[in-house]
Amino acid sequence: MAVPAYTPTTWNPDAAPGISAAQLQRNEDQIDAITTLLNRHHGLVSLRKNSNRSVPNVTADVQAWHLEDADDWGGHTTGSSNVGVVNAGIYAVTAMLDWDADADGYREMRIELVGGGQPLAMSRVQPLSGVSTIQTCSGIARLAASATLRVSVFHNAGNTLDILGGSNTVATQFVVARIGER
Repeated sequence: MAVPAYTPTTWNPDAAPGISAAQLQRNEDQIDAITTLLNRHHGLVSLRKNSNRSVPNVTADVQAWHLEDADDWGGHTTGSSNVGVVNAGIYAVTAMLDWDADADGYREMRIELVGGGQPLAMSRVQPLSGVSTIQTCSGIARLAASATLRVSVFHNAGNTLDILGGSNTVATQFVVARIGER
């Protein structure tokens, strides 16, 4: 999430006794420089679904995302499955899905690097009986500037299941946050 720009205050010697106008200006310059670095090097893409999505039994399904709570670096196109990384760095990735109620089988979710081998993060859970099952999956990875991420799911409930979205849940989301440079 972008840090708001710092608004310098007007110098008032009575409000800050013992601090010269020059020292106050240096402090404000340092805050502005740090804010600029944070805005340039960190950021967030936070996505949700606008409606339920049906997932066929024993079929891998890549999830599309339609609502953007944040897209600080333009890494997502509305309705797309993918989040592209603009700057190389260390990223925290997390996904949370709300599966429709069904007590059979298991639910699996992966955060994948498109074109990559192993998933960045993976979760497999047994569903709850009589209520929806909320599943989470998180990881931290060093990613290249050209990396593209997505969330894929799988289940073996014996029938088609919905992943809840829109007004049916606040739990279904995908978040990618740049947390470091190396």
